[in-house]
Amino acid sequence: MKHLFYSVTFFIVLVGISGCGTGNHEVDAEGAAEDVDVESASIIGYVVDVNEETTLVVSIEAERFDDSGGKEEFHNAIRFYHMPIEVEIGERIAVWAEGAIAYSYPAQAEVADVVVLEEKKPEGAKLSEKEVIQRVLSEQEESALLTSITFDKESSHWNVHLQNLFGQKHERIIDENKLD
Repeated sequence: MKHLFYSVTFFIVLVGISGCGTGNHEVDAEGAAEDVDVESASIIGYVVDVNEETTLVVSIEAERFDDSGGKEEFHNAIRFYHMPIEVEIGERIAVWAEGAIAYSYPAQAEVADVVVLEEKKPEGAKLSEKEVIQRVLSEQEESALLTSITFDKESSHWNVHLQNLFGQKHERIIDENKLD
């Protein structure tokens, strides 16, 4: 009887461990993981800050609460503890939180799983989104949240909109014609 109990327990633990992920998912050309529902992630966004203990991710899509009297535009941001894989500023990732999320701003959570999405480089651009984000954020004197990034093919300009934690917004334009 003991042997059966230990065997069943071992099997359950083995199945549970094999279900835990660390971002080793196949990603297609559009940046969607083929073996996982990326839309079910706690957040899909850009890495805007990385240190030894935490990784700050800001949502790609803004949520709007102005119909209910709230902020006109809100970008979800979650600071994740103990990222299981190495990520870089500017990468687009999907992250699933483990357990409860502390809803401060930015929110705080442990990582259950993470998928690094394919890097985007618009047609006609010299730089990728990741390279532009790294360039812009390295020039910032204070922490900033990325609220949008677009490339204008006709002018070869990247328009990057940022916001600090107090809601102050500013724009950075990178002219690819003037790159070193």
